[in-house]
Amino acid sequence: MTNQEAVPAVALVLRTCDKNMQGYGGFQWPTSGEVSAPDWKSKVVCGNGLHGLLWGNGSSANLSRERDAKWLVCEVDPTTCVDLDGKVKFPRCNVVAVYDNMAEAITRIVFDPRYPHPNTEGIASGTYGTAASRGTSSSASSSGDYSKAASSGISSSAATIGESSTASSSGISSTASSSGNSSTASSSGNSSTASSSGASGIAAACGCETWARAGPLGCIFATEWVAAENRYRGAVGYIGENGVKADTWYRCVAGQLVEAK
Repeated sequence: MTNQEAVPAVALVLRTCDKNMQGYGGFQWPTSGEVSAPDWKSKVVCGNGLHGLLWGNGSSANLSRERDAKWLVCEVDPTTCVDLDGKVKFPRCNVVAVYDNMAEAITRIVFDPRYPHPNTEGIASGTYGTAASRGTSSSASSSGDYSKAASSGISSSAATIGESSTASSSGISSTASSSGNSSTASSSGNSSTASSSGASGIAAACGCETWARAGPLGCIFATEWVAAENRYRGAVGYIGENGVKADTWYRCVAGQLVEAK
């Protein structure tokens, strides 16, 4: 860092909690507001602090893979962060947002005006904007009507915002999320998820143990591996028909869509 470059007063950290907003050891996190580590020590060892990924960068092994995990975006003073090689720890932070999936949390981070845009991320804005990234834990986000985002790699994520936008991701535990009317989200890879919000959207998730959800008048597609037949089978559902509900996660079981829990 040169003398002319200043350390940002505030940085964002990504972390996960269980469905009850509890972290390691049962530590209770708030859904918003200030939180402090009662046992803070600045030693370069895991523990004795709050933990997360600075600007969402680091090892995905430090994030939950549970379907009902909560994804937190927190403000921290970067000068207090201790680098733990794949994550950071800090004495206190401010929880600014909580999401049900990775893509929305990453979108919140990469569209922050303070975001440093490291080389592993892709971001674009404006009508017909396109973003692409690849590599483990990579993410791509774009905003604007007809925008597109694509990412590939284990635990990758793609997120778009805008009318007729498209998000596509591939890789184990990948995530695709799009918002806006007629938007499309597609993901491929075992344990991948696809989420489309807004009217008349499409969410398609392909692989083993995939989950998908869509908004009003949306279309859902999810697959499962049938070992006895040595092939995949899929199920299609339409929001508002045959009991399929909007903004609800579904997976394919025995060729039928069932609510994912």
